[in-house]
Amino acid sequence: MQDAPMVYSAAAFNHGNFVTLPEFNALPHLHKIKVPTLVISGRDDWVTPVAEGGKRIHDAIPNSQLIVFEQSGHWPFIEQKAYFRQVLTDWLDQLVSIPSPCDKKTPKPVTPIYYPKTLVVPRSELTEVDPAALGGEILEGDVRIFIRLDYVNNNVSGGIFESTEGKARVVFPFTEYATFLRGRVRITDVATGTEQLMKPGDSYIIEQGTTVIWETITPSAQKSFLNITTP
Repeated sequence: MQDAPMVYSAAAFNHGNFVTLPEFNALPHLHKIKVPTLVISGRDDWVTPVAEGGKRIHDAIPNSQLIVFEQSGHWPFIEQKAYFRQVLTDWLDQLVSIPSPCDKKTPKPVTPIYYPKTLVVPRSELTEVDPAALGGEILEGDVRIFIRLDYVNNNVSGGIFESTEGKARVVFPFTEYATFLRGRVRITDVATGTEQLMKPGDSYIIEQGTTVIWETITPSAQKSFLNITTP
């Protein structure tokens, strides 16, 4: 049995785009969504710009995550196909450890995770991510970012982060507590101009929305981290 041929109608297209669509608004109902939600937007999307589309949806859905594809317009899954698959796969993998709100069973205790000061995690255990996905804009050098998520529970995540030599402007998409394991990084608070040289054993707390200049001054640097994302 063959599918019926598709029929295109200019009248239906015009009615949908210029009559029905302008009157449709789901925003007042998005707060009812209680399951993990990934929102994606293309930075160059002129049809639904980030501020008017993805950002508003993200703000309306509790504990949702917004990923902006810096090299995409309206179709990130076509324009950045490989990165889209990576983002979606990583996000789905995280859901394994997130209990369903419908699950009435007693949650299984989480085994403690320890990061000794002598820990060095080989890059083969880390996954490379686009700096833009973590609020980064490269300023100098070939900055590469690698992470390993060891703990994820709703809006809290923890693990290992590595950056390579170079400089980037970062708008923190979460509040983070981190301790450096190896390498050296100079962090400059853009708002105050305050600089801090971070070396193994040093820790920081940086609030969500803070803009810093992150300069890795050794070939690479690793830290353990705990992040909390607030809507």
